Amino acid sequence: MTPEARISVCIVSFSGDAHAEIIGALLEKNYPVDLTFICPDRCQDVVSLTYATESPDASDGYDVTWVRRKNFLYVKPEARGDLDWAINTAQANQDALDAFIARNSRVLVNPLDKAAAIENKATQLKIAALSGLKIPPTLISSNYRSVIEFERQHGPLIIKSMRSLGGAPTGTFLLETRLLSQEGCAHAPLIYQQEVKGNKHLRVAVFGSEILPFEYESDQLDSRFDARNKAVLVRVDEHMNSALLRFMEIAGLRMGIFDFKRSDGGDWYFLEINQQGAFAYLDPLAGYPILKRFAQFLIASSGIQGLEKSLVLGEQATR
Repeated sequence: MTPEARISVCIVSFSGDAHAEIIGALLEKNYPVDLTFICPDRCQDVVSLTYATESPDASDGYDVTWVRRKNFLYVKPEARGDLDWAINTAQANQDALDAFIARNSRVLVNPLDKAAAIENKATQLKIAALSGLKIPPTLISSNYRSVIEFERQHGPLIIKSMRSLGGAPTGTFLLETRLLSQEGCAHAPLIYQQEVKGNKHLRVAVFGSEILPFEYESDQLDSRFDARNKAVLVRVDEHMNSALLRFMEIAGLRMGIFDFKRSDGGDWYFLEINQQGAFAYLDPLAGYPILKRFAQFLIASSGIQGLEKSLVLGEQATR
């Protein structure tokens, strides 16, 4: 790579996403990049695909693409009143965007099919168990009697949705069986999980082979919304390190943000992974330059030979 050469980076995220904007600014300030933003809520501005015998192969368009936020189907407001129309337009938007990204990206931080598969929390639990991570007793069901019996054996329970799709609240809540009804249960399966007692949490950012575990305390069930307490970069034992890397290997991911909670007995329990989870808030809370570390990871993910000087200069500039 010559000193004049530049790296073409594409970031896919919804308008106003702070993570994407900050990382984009860091890249442009510290690395020789040509940066493109694609917003799924405005994809009609950029997404156009032509297939013809004379069409050039566009698979080398971007050196590396980071799909930051694309995990729910976008529907324009005027289409939301008609369910069939909404489903069809949402799926068309997603299919075209996926095809455009795949065709125009040499390297994807997380492959689109792997990113889509891991959004299913049942898949997450299966891979966590295969990887050797501890998981709390868990039931996935839409059967009222099964839920009541599971609560009797393992309660109190936390209730979660099968995946996070945006829109209606998709957080984590403590189940109140007095509010549970047979009709309500029958709508769709949900995840019912034994509550892990304690207030110590671990959010682990995995960027390639780099594992960054941050421990913090919170009394909130959904600790993503509690930014009042300081986070500390810690070390985890070799078993957890190996299990995390094994999880990433099975899932086929290059990056992911894990959530764990420590029981009163001292065991760390896997709660979930978000393949594009939030990590920007850890920068001020822990006093660790995680945003800059991710920017460097993103550049290195391009796999372009001769980047060593650019990476060193970028690292020095962002310290």
